[in-house]
Amino acid sequence: MSLIEKAARLCCPIHRLECCAERLGNNKTVLLNSCSMSYQEKVDVINCVQQELYGEVEMRKLSYNDSKCCIVWKDNFNDEDETCFNNCINTLGTPTIQAEAKIARMEKCKTRFPAIYGCFDECYNHYHDKYNGSVKFNFTQQCSQESFIERLEPGEVYPIVTNFSHE
Repeated sequence: MSLIEKAARLCCPIHRLECCAERLGNNKTVLLNSCSMSYQEKVDVINCVQQELYGEVEMRKLSYNDSKCCIVWKDNFNDEDETCFNNCINTLGTPTIQAEAKIARMEKCKTRFPAIYGCFDECYNHYHDKYNGSVKFNFTQQCSQESFIERLEPGEVYPIVTNFSHE
């Protein structure tokens, strides 16, 4: 029995073991195919499998818990089909892949949108180093202006808002 099969037996809900184990065995995200599991069951499976396969050190490096930072890829006019957002969510939702390989999978988006990737790093560091998850990351205050510019559609004119007061 492989390590993935052992992790599946330990982590997948017994009533969904076959479907869940098949997803894991093919290095696929548990999120896309529901296997009739609730969202929380899927998250529990993802975290449990990653923990079983790679241990606590890998969990601290990069895990599905970091998917809250994937939101930096949303609402990008230069990525209308949200390839980078979906890649981020699906990569972090694939527990059979080690942290370094997950980072490598996101490399294409890093190359395409370096400032937005920098915002992802800021979010990641915020939750891992600075506040340990206790204070919510504020994208508009903590990401560079360039990360917002990369989202804008070329050739469009956008209003500049400089005064947010209601006077």
